[in-house]
Amino acid sequence: DNNDLDSDSLTAHRELRALNDITFEGGVYKLKGPYAEIVDFEAPFTGLHTNATSDFFFTRSDDNFEAANCYFLIDASMRWINDSLGIDLGPYQYSTGVRVDPHGLSGDDNSHYIPSTGQLAFGDGGVDDAEDVGVVLHEFGHGVHDWATAGSLSQVTGLSEGCGDYWTTSYIRNTNILTPAHPAYNWVFVWDGHKPFWDGRIVNYTAHYPEGL
Repeated sequence: DNNDLDSDSLTAHRELRALNDITFEGGVYKLKGPYAEIVDFEAPFTGLHTNATSDFFFTRSDDNFEAANCYFLIDASMRWINDSLGIDLGPYQYSTGVRVDPHGLSGDDNSHYIPSTGQLAFGDGGVDDAEDVGVVLHEFGHGVHDWATAGSLSQVTGLSEGCGDYWTTSYIRNTNILTPAHPAYNWVFVWDGHKPFWDGRIVNYTAHYPEGL
């Protein structure tokens, strides 16, 4: 993590992506659209990460980087579900796009989906969680489980954790972020896990269900 500092190699690995349908309001561009919205409901309260232009070009040392990453990933997933698959799915707790705080949990090394509010938040401890596609989409996967079951999200026998891991891994593999030859191909959290902070999780776990839980 190097205390969230930039490095030449990581900066060079950024890829340009479209932030669809963001809002121009009050003289600034907001990461707010029909499918995703950056909000600020948990400490450390870093704001809404607005920008003077629609080009959110940042490196990882800037708090806006995590906000743009969250918006892109969740907006893309919501468009895949609703537009490509034709499944009408979204938070039942509110009618706007999925609400995400890219810098929450008082800076702890953790992240969560909150069933009572239908919101997601990501901590900055260790590796900033919202920098990792795996963490962002894992927590979003909890939301998908909750919304698809109309509030019957369940952790019994690892059900919701498995839903989050599946959503993450299917995205990483279908977008060819990693190939089968890559050492991290079976990692769920490619950037945040398997580092000094924690061991992460794998999808080629060989135990048999359900006694392997």
